[in-house]
Amino acid sequence: MFTPEFTSPVITWNAVTARLRDWRREPDLSGATDFDSAHWGDIGLSPDRNSGLFGYAERNLGQPSELFSSLKAGSVAHSAQTAPLGKWRKMIDRLKPYSVRGQVAGVHTYINQMHDHASDVATLARSKPWTGVLNCTSWPEAETDTALAKYVSLRFLGFHPDRLRLVLADAISLSNEQVVLVVMFGGKAFVLGDGANGITTDERLPDFLPGCSLNAKQFYLHWAADRNDSPSEAAKRLLNQFGLAAA
Repeated sequence: MFTPEFTSPVITWNAVTARLRDWRREPDLSGATDFDSAHWGDIGLSPDRNSGLFGYAERNLGQPSELFSSLKAGSVAHSAQTAPLGKWRKMIDRLKPYSVRGQVAGVHTYINQMHDHASDVATLARSKPWTGVLNCTSWPEAETDTALAKYVSLRFLGFHPDRLRLVLADAISLSNEQVVLVVMFGGKAFVLGDGANGITTDERLPDFLPGCSLNAKQFYLHWAADRNDSPSEAAKRLLNQFGLAAA
């Protein structure tokens, strides 16, 4: 997890690279934090993780492009490269020599400091059929753009889509953040939020209660199996949250 200084919105690329120099090599695992001590494995392969996100049970409901086929995708990707998009592409190229930890940290910091310009990167995915559900008003646009831009960035760096999940908080969640990106490796789920939490594991964010999550391949429903919750109740909340009628 990083200090507020590292996640400051006024961070420049030079400041980011200065922080990333320590991550060029694999970390010393003795006495390190969760993120520093994670075993990376091959990011191009599907992760080995059995437990649900944030301690919740989860059910794979299928491909989001098929489940929400009636929902239109966003605008077509930029035909002309914007200045922020051009800088982002250079940032991705510069991150390629770094370790997995450096790539995740670099993407997290850079996208957070893009603010409104994160939408330029998010647009690269918003034209895809699987992102139609992200246009529902339950997904806060600015937070969603930030999380989706991180998703796009890590996919460009070769992360397997199963390692990445965009997670929408349940309507009953007490968290200030409503949309986050989760990256899975080393048997842990690391949360890349847009606030002051930096990068941390899902187990350290008890106030964030997931309602659903997705990537380009799958859409997941989440419920609190240990709190007398059920898939049917969770599905009802989610339909109400999305403003959709049950079939």
